[in-house]
Amino acid sequence: MCQPETAKADNEEAIAEMRKLLDASLQEICDEQLELFLAMHRKVTAAVKAVEAAAAWKRDNPVSILDVSAFYRAPPGAKHPPGCCVVLENPETGDCARDLMGNPIVVVIGGFFHGNKHEIIQQMHYALQRAAAYSKTGKTFDVIEVQPRTKQDTSCFRFPEAASRSAIDVAKRFFPGSQTGTIHFCGLPRYVTAGFSMCASFLDLDRLQLKPNFNHLSKYISKENMLKEWGGTLEFDLDEYVEWRAREENVPLEKLCPRGLGRPYHAIDNIITASALLEHTEVIFQGTVQKQGSGIGFLSSRKWKTKLLVAVPKSLYYFDSTQVDEKNKATRMIALDDTSSVELLNDSENTFRVHAEGRNFDFQAETADLATQWKESIENAIGKL
Repeated sequence: MCQPETAKADNEEAIAEMRKLLDASLQEICDEQLELFLAMHRKVTAAVKAVEAAAAWKRDNPVSILDVSAFYRAPPGAKHPPGCCVVLENPETGDCARDLMGNPIVVVIGGFFHGNKHEIIQQMHYALQRAAAYSKTGKTFDVIEVQPRTKQDTSCFRFPEAASRSAIDVAKRFFPGSQTGTIHFCGLPRYVTAGFSMCASFLDLDRLQLKPNFNHLSKYISKENMLKEWGGTLEFDLDEYVEWRAREENVPLEKLCPRGLGRPYHAIDNIITASALLEHTEVIFQGTVQKQGSGIGFLSSRKWKTKLLVAVPKSLYYFDSTQVDEKNKATRMIALDDTSSVELLNDSENTFRVHAEGRNFDFQAETADLATQWKESIENAIGKL
């Protein structure tokens, strides 16, 4: 068995080797963060590549308060936003609320992230980017408020779907420090927490605290660093925070999502309606198409069926009905990212294939010209035009 002193010396030697291989612009990364990359990838060369990849991803995917302000504002009729992830920064002190270990406190108000895949990743990125301003290692203290704060609010708490899991993967790859702390789920019904506890033998619950309320947080956070909603004395105004961040980032206030007009939560399954999507979202292209069934599953077939298809930035939605009204609810949202693609199929008239989420979706337009328009529009939605 390796002795602690030997392991420490080996680690220090490996980190020193990493620094020799890293570009000068990356030397400011602290040893603790390099150690996290090394622990993930084992070998020095692999860890160095991971550090470089993380730096390149952050550089190539800039995010600002402008990108997330709609998720930080309360939607019409609500007092608080659903699924808003924010660092409890204090503009007056230039610091943030911290736990007793000195880690920045990150809170998710109203459940979990929502939006399409690109938007969820942006929200995760922005919160971790702000946390990194107060923590060299990137370690955080995370609290998820499962229940809505008031009767006017909604919660979007759910088990992470594909889009949310993609954001979690981004955090693991590019912000490894964020994966080292405990996540406190507060407000879970007792039967849910009991259910999780029964699964402890085969689920890794080391990073999860599953609680019916906020009472246990006093073990980890002082009263002055704890939100009033949790039993502390800290007040935090999200609207003021958004506007402060805009001034700090030189974002014109008029470009922000206005107060009280934040993005409402829509569960993808059977809640987003055609009329709401077309009214509230930037639509790149829409129209009636034929979609071929996947043939996967007991009730699935390979038959072609008529759908309403809508392309918006980073997403495709299709509906079983072609009517644009509040009764027509989305059948599915297809998340588009840099790995997505679209092509015209030469062996099938007017058919275009979208590759996304690790599978193919085949659609057929009425004419060849429309098929070409769909191809260009979806490339635009992906961001490849």
